Amino acid sequence: MIKPTMYIALIGLKVFSNDGISLCRDVMKDLLKKVDVQKVSSIYRVKRSQRHPQHTHDLRTVMDFEGLSLALKVTTGLSPVQLMTFILEVEKKNKSEVLHRSLSLNLLAYEDQTLMTEFLTLPHPLFHAKPEMVFPAAEVWGEYFHPVLQKNLHAITRDFADLRWGEFFDQGKTILDF
Repeated sequence: MIKPTMYIALIGLKVFSNDGISLCRDVMKDLLKKVDVQKVSSIYRVKRSQRHPQHTHDLRTVMDFEGLSLALKVTTGLSPVQLMTFILEVEKKNKSEVLHRSLSLNLLAYEDQTLMTEFLTLPHPLFHAKPEMVFPAAEVWGEYFHPVLQKNLHAITRDFADLRWGEFFDQGKTILDF
């Protein structure tokens, strides 16, 4: 029996929800249907602010959110487009405006591939600019060499050395019951 070729990918997960850990567990269960998790980063508590123009007649035009951020190094037999399609399905299944569950799943990198289509850009175009993506990713795949920036993730994290972007929350493997 011939084993399928496996590819390494990097997935970023951000959750803004009252039940963040529970949502992370649900997402992990779904992801495990088509990827094998090799490494899970630490989980970080992050904050973000967002303008809400629909609240124009309210004092809440800017809302602050606190959430969790982590990264997964995975292997998969899926192509980049198939993996992105699967990630979007998992994201859609687990999001819920009714339950105030905000979820962002991103395919950050896939092997050393560069790709730019209407559907998918690799590596993720904002990956290097968001410390809440870079730091967890560097924990699980620090030697990943960004093909556009021509530096590895450890070097990219140094660009954010003086920036407060989040705080350690817990170990990913422990809290996600691996």
